Amino acid sequence: MEPAVPVSSYRTRANSTTTSRPCQTCPGVVEPAWRALGCYQGFGAHLVPEIAILRALGARRATVFSAIILESASIAGLGMIAGYVLYIVIMVVAARIIRAQTGVVLDPFKFNPVMLWAPLAFVALGAAAGIVPAIKAYATDVAEHLTPIS
Repeated sequence: MEPAVPVSSYRTRANSTTTSRPCQTCPGVVEPAWRALGCYQGFGAHLVPEIAILRALGARRATVFSAIILESASIAGLGMIAGYVLYIVIMVVAARIIRAQTGVVLDPFKFNPVMLWAPLAFVALGAAAGIVPAIKAYATDVAEHLTPIS
């Protein structure tokens, strides 16, 4: 029995490389980066008076800087915990369905090193995401933001 498509055509398709023009790939790279940078523009703007009050009450700049870094790392840590809970729920349900339909037994609780280092890397990335707002808070002028707005 002959295949519908000759095998030689598969080889030529597999060996051919497609090149994309820069203008086709730029929106997929530049646009998300532009949006991410735009988020930093307004990030923490509502906290400026609170940061100024903390500084006026005697909080050192390094204390405010580290508090903001710790807050962003804590948010990433809470996301990591939520991700683990979601992983456990999905994997337990999927393991039961796969075992019932195919007889293959999956162990969702089997240790894999990626389950340790990947969440830690994302918490570190979350802490790094707080650096720009922390620098903005570090540079906050206390006198300018404590004056009444009215």
